[in-house]
Amino acid sequence: MGALAIAGGSSAYADVVFVTPPPDVSVPPGTSTFSQNWDVNSDGIMDFTINYRYPNTSSGSGVIWQANLNPFLGTQATNGAVSYQGAFVRYAFALSNGTIINAASPFSTVTQVTLGSRYLSGGVPNYYGGFAAGGPNGSVPPGTFAFAGFRFTAADGTHFGWLNLAVNAGVIDFVSAAFDSTPGMAIAAGVPEPSTMAMLALGAVGVLGTAIKRRRA
Repeated sequence: MGALAIAGGSSAYADVVFVTPPPDVSVPPGTSTFSQNWDVNSDGIMDFTINYRYPNTSSGSGVIWQANLNPFLGTQATNGAVSYQGAFVRYAFALSNGTIINAASPFSTVTQVTLGSRYLSGGVPNYYGGFAAGGPNGSVPPGTFAFAGFRFTAADGTHFGWLNLAVNAGVIDFVSAAFDSTPGMAIAAGVPEPSTMAMLALGAVGVLGTAIKRRRA
């Protein structure tokens, strides 16, 4: 019954709103800049810009590829990603499942937060950022799915949320996204995933069906 309650949107997860994540990004080498905007809660106001650079620098020093999650123009004071100050810019943490995202999280206050990147320095390529195995505290290799925490401001206040994604050369794969509908309320990254709720619901229905059959017998 607890599984049915969770899947039905009650219990502790009543305020978690699952939303459509941004479209996947796929750009070819030589692309100087690609960008798309994301309206988290579909209120007609853009909250973030997903930006990808793939100039594919092959000699000297420069960007090979770089994926960014940026507050939409003019909202960096309120919107941002959970991030840390890296060697060059601010980088998003690759959060593990269950990580709490709240007002105490280290959010960006800049116009650019890099998810992951590969940079050529003096002819030597290096990865940087939480989603490129170059950052601290649980960074992941390119192509590995993890969670990016974010905050955005709506008409009723500031909301916390997460994105499940992976970054690699020329691509950003988005799987799912959610935010808490209560302003100021903390949210746990990836808890619960839509697929998890569906499995819980199916399992609960099976248990309930078995119990009914036993009673009839």
